[in-house]
Amino acid sequence: MKLFFNRSLKFFLDYLTAVVLCLIFIVFYFSLVKDSFIRFLPLYSLIFFALLAYLIFKDVRVLYGSLKYENRNRLSAMFYVQNTAFTGFSPFVAIAVICYIVSLFSEKSREISILTYNALSSPTLFLAGAPASGISLFRLFSFSLSVPLLAVLCYYVCMLMDMKKETR
Repeated sequence: MKLFFNRSLKFFLDYLTAVVLCLIFIVFYFSLVKDSFIRFLPLYSLIFFALLAYLIFKDVRVLYGSLKYENRNRLSAMFYVQNTAFTGFSPFVAIAVICYIVSLFSEKSREISILTYNALSSPTLFLAGAPASGISLFRLFSFSLSVPLLAVLCYYVCMLMDMKKETR
């Protein structure tokens, strides 16, 4: 169980790194595009999603090697990777759900919750489009599944790379 949470912590730190870097460089991005900030925000988000994909792929490749060493079958290993990624990503999902609930019921804190949600989901903004005036269920759903599905895709790529090595 301790190993599971240590592996989940890696996914947590990967997403946290992408969010922090995205928020640090947003000032530079804003100075470049000024008036068309919202129009190019999905492109900016896509760049940091690529960084997130690289970080997750790096961790999944190590995880793939250890799961292969443990002799797990491929389907159970893929579910393990998905559960590990979702466990590591769940604090961000919990904050996003809290922001969604607060934005529904409290008019005073609506702007703060939307701003918090947009900052939190900045590497995945391109999935549901540029930030609107509120938090929709579609955006919340796509945000919630982005990292676990990305981890599964990375695992699948690792599996294909391993199969390619075995056939040589």
